[in-house]
Order: sequence, then structure tokens, then C-alpha cells
Amino acid sequence: MKTLYYILLFVAALIFSTQFLVTRQYQRRNGTGFLSSVKLSLGAYFTIALFFFIKGCITYKSFNFGFSTFTFLMTLLIAAVSLSCVYMGIRVLAVGDMSIYSVFMMLGSLILPTFVGLVFYHESFGWIKGIAIALMLAAIVFSVTSSGKKVFTPKALICYIGIFIMNGMIGVLFTVHQNHPAQTVAAIANADGSFSVNNDAFMTWYGLSTVLLCGVLYAAVKIYDRLRRAKAGPAVPAPTETPSAEAGAACAASARKISAKEVCLIILLPVLYGLCNGLGDYFIALATQPGALGSSVTFPIINGGTILFSTIWGMILYKEKLRPGTIAALVLVIVSTVLFMFA
Repeated sequence: MKTLYYILLFVAALIFSTQFLVTRQYQRRNGTGFLSSVKLSLGAYFTIALFFFIKGCITYKSFNFGFSTFTFLMTLLIAAVSLSCVYMGIRVLAVGDMSIYSVFMMLGSLILPTFVGLVFYHESFGWIKGIAIALMLAAIVFSVTSSGKKVFTPKALICYIGIFIMNGMIGVLFTVHQNHPAQTVAAIANADGSFSVNNDAFMTWYGLSTVLLCGVLYAAVKIYDRLRRAKAGPAVPAPTETPSAEAGAACAASARKISAKEVCLIILLPVLYGLCNGLGDYFIALATQPGALGSSVTFPIINGGTILFSTIWGMILYKEKLRPGTIAALVLVIVSTVLFMFA
């Protein structure tokens, strides 16, 4: 059975690496601003909620397949932390170094959930797992710090430490929910009278919670922007030449052409992002539930696999060349992953 969980984690890593490609395409068309990211999250997590709601209804043959106040509050907290990570990612572009930021982001998602799993949920720890974790940590550092000037200003350090904690907390919250007494979470009753975590319900509430927060956040930003504009007064337009009727018609036709060409991608990219993120998180939820692999194996493999597949995508799609640091990282990822499977 554990072999299946390993396969799911590798699939999740592949999905997450694909998600980064989708994000890059979305940002090329819609920019990298905060509102653009919120709109992407809004569409993506609505897709997640709808997909897992339909999946749960089909699986359990019911529209009432699980609710728990604890599950809802946990998913709301995960959503808030996830959106904070989005803000940090945009903020670091102005004050810090993206490669160092990526190191802290991945280290947080590896170290904190692993620590919680080992200390609070008594997951097994031997010398093989210890070596595997150390190699994976080294792989993360090698993969993103092999070139470029690094920025360590006070504002940048705040972003680095912030993303370390917040991105790590996402994995911690997943772990806490999946290992909480099943009677207190959105659960299903088994034939022997025991309960199991209902992962479809968990993912549905996760999607809805994020949509709720994104909607509130988007509305708040738009209202604030409108009030700020009203207080500043109407802008004085710059003098321009009056375009001819022919030029105006040409511009309108061009705008219609661009709009028609891009509209499918504008709709498709958030949906695709949501499916990638949702399925990846769902496989993590399966791997961290009681009796599965645990956090101390799940999150290192996810991080290492994402590095591996992202590098492969970069070579295939963007003709990126392998630097010595990247080669070292890939070797460490492969060795570490093999060790985890025998830990």
C-alpha cells in the first residue's frame, strides 16, 4: 500500500511543477500584481471546491458527505496563510532576491512539517531518514543559489523569514488536520464503526474557504482603491490628438481580436491551476493521514520531486542549461528520494 503513496507523491510533484508553468503563462498575460494573483486564486480554488464536491458526491452517493466546524476553521486558516504567501511572493520582487526567497520557501515547507511529524506525532526516525533529509536540504540550497548576487537587507530578511514560517505552516496545518481525531473532522463512518478523514470534504471546504477570503480581499482592495481615487479627485487627462474614425475602428477591431484570442486562456489557466494545485494537495492529504507515509517522508519527497520535474520542464520548454549547482541538486534529490523509500 505504501508503494501507492510514493507513486501519488511523485505524481503530486509532477503536478506542482506543471502548476508553476501555468502560473508563468498567466502572469505573462495578466501581470504579477497582487490583484492579478488574487483573481487567479479565486478562479483556481473555485475549481478545486467544485471538482472535489462533485467527486465526493459521486463517491459517497450523497450531497451531504461531510462537515465539521474544526475542518472549516482549519481550511480557513490554511487559506489565510496561503494568501499571505502570495503577498510575500509579490513583495519580495521589490525588496529581495527571488532565489534566496525560494530557498526559504522550500526549506520551510520541508523542515516545519517534518519536525511536527517527528516530535508531535512520533513518526519513525532512523539514520537513513536523517541522511535523506540532510541531502534534500542540501539539494534545495544547491538548486537555487548556484549563481547571482544575493540580497540580505532587513526588509528582504523579513520576507525570507516570513515565507519560511508561513509556507511551512501550510504543511503543519495539513498534518494537524489529517491526524486529528476523526470524530471531530469532516469524516466518514467505516463498516467496523471507526471513522476516517473525508479528504473530498476537506478539499471542498479548503477551496470554498479560499474563495471566500479571495472575494473579501478583492472587494476590500477595490473599495479602498475607489475611495483613494475619490479623495485624490479626478485626474486631468493629458492632451492628445483626436484619432480619426479609421484609426478608431482599427483599434477597436484589434482589441476585439486580442480579446477573442485570449479569453479562452484567461478562463482555462485558473481552472488548470486549480486542478493542479487541488490534486497535488489531495495526494498530500492522503499521504499524511494516519497509517500512511507521514509528514517526515511526504514533504521532503514533494520538495525534491518538484525540483527534479521543474528542472526537466525548464530544459524541455525553455532550453535552460544545467549549471553545476543544478546538477548537484538533481543528484542529491535522486539519492535522497531512494533513501526515503527505504527509511
